[in-house]
Amino acid sequence: MEKVEEKIGLLKNDYTNSVKTFDEANEINVKLASVLSNNSARGLIGEKIAENLLDNLGMIKEVDYKLQVKIGNSIPDIIINLPREQILCIDVKFPLENYRQMHEAQEKGNKIEAEEYQSNFMKDIKKHIDNVSERDYTNPDYGCYHRATLFIPNEQILHFIIEQKIKDGNRIYS
Repeated sequence: MEKVEEKIGLLKNDYTNSVKTFDEANEINVKLASVLSNNSARGLIGEKIAENLLDNLGMIKEVDYKLQVKIGNSIPDIIINLPREQILCIDVKFPLENYRQMHEAQEKGNKIEAEEYQSNFMKDIKKHIDNVSERDYTNPDYGCYHRATLFIPNEQILHFIIEQKIKDGNRIYS
């Protein structure tokens, strides 16, 4: 009987620890959702992801790339120094709201609503692309390369965008 009570005590401990771990994970999830719902915070996270990626590629900040440098009337998030005194301008975008709502509608089985959010999400992407193309990011007078880059710091979202563009038969860039 003592062994049974001892095992029950251990199980209660394990259960209590599991509940505590679950509660902590849930709290982190709520905080993350709160941060990701804020456009500015999400933008900063995206920029940090891009910066970490460049660092991991062996690039050196202020030598190989710079952050928030004015180019004409525009300020790209990142510029990368290229050969022949050229720079590649990168704008970081972390589109999430319509993408998240699309997934929520899909989970609820609401196909029409999901398609509407998907359409809105792809319109958001097109706006971001158009916005980047309207800036001075490709102006040779500022030493810019003839293409600019829109960096999406979330692999799942980027994959979805590419998948949709392939289905639509459209190019990803304008």
